[in-house]
Amino acid sequence: MRDRVPSPVALAAAAARGVHRHRAAVTKLVVAGALAAAAYTGGRHVGASERFTIAEVELRGAEQVSAGEVRARLGDLAGRHVFPASLARAEARIEAHPWVESARVRRDLPSRIRVDVREREPAAIAFLDRFYLVDERGLPFVRVRPGAEAARGLVVVTGLERRDYRRDPEGARERIREAIAAAEVYEAGDRPPLGEVHVGPEDRLSFVTYDDAAEIRTAASSADDIGAWLRGFDAAHASLSERERTTANLYRVEGVAAPERVTVDFSGRRARN
Repeated sequence: MRDRVPSPVALAAAAARGVHRHRAAVTKLVVAGALAAAAYTGGRHVGASERFTIAEVELRGAEQVSAGEVRARLGDLAGRHVFPASLARAEARIEAHPWVESARVRRDLPSRIRVDVREREPAAIAFLDRFYLVDERGLPFVRVRPGAEAARGLVVVTGLERRDYRRDPEGARERIREAIAAAEVYEAGDRPPLGEVHVGPEDRLSFVTYDDAAEIRTAASSADDIGAWLRGFDAAHASLSERERTTANLYRVEGVAAPERVTVDFSGRRARN
């Protein structure tokens, strides 16, 4: 029993250690409290300072989206204090714009908000009862007039209807993507300028030239297979005279699993002078 009772010296040492820990805890508490009070006071001072009132919005990376549209979507952000402003809410409003792929809104102290925008890149025009710009994923994102600057140089994808897209959006986007990929294969060769890719029955792909509106009809339904069918067209097109090329209005690249023959229709066309 005597061995289990602490000696007076050990008790005194333990008491001293307890007092030291208590003083350290009190010191830490006092320091933490002082920092919190300073932060609160400083925060009130910063929040109340006109120096941190948003006076400027800087927009970067936007071509199709105007500064006025961005300011409208920022709402009443301008004129407010920079710190309480909800940047996430501002980003969501800007990203609701059809041209905006993503947006990042940052504080640039003391009084500026910086908006970095990444816009969608149109890959084609899809006719879905109306003309729409579509991105590389086949996603229609904004209506467009065919002659608009944003539509210049883009291939038109036809053969789909708006009800097709509403009924099966992913299926429609997949067919648009195939048409865009087929257009890239077409344009990689030395061929007449392309104006349109048509998705026909059983998703068979046809092409319409830009200058002469001549149709190149194939049995391919995939961009992976279209190259062989286009080579059949290349051979037939090369065999024609210049006059015959201007009067041809339909190239049928025919076959079951691969192109076997090409027939050319000259009906209803006149040679250009």
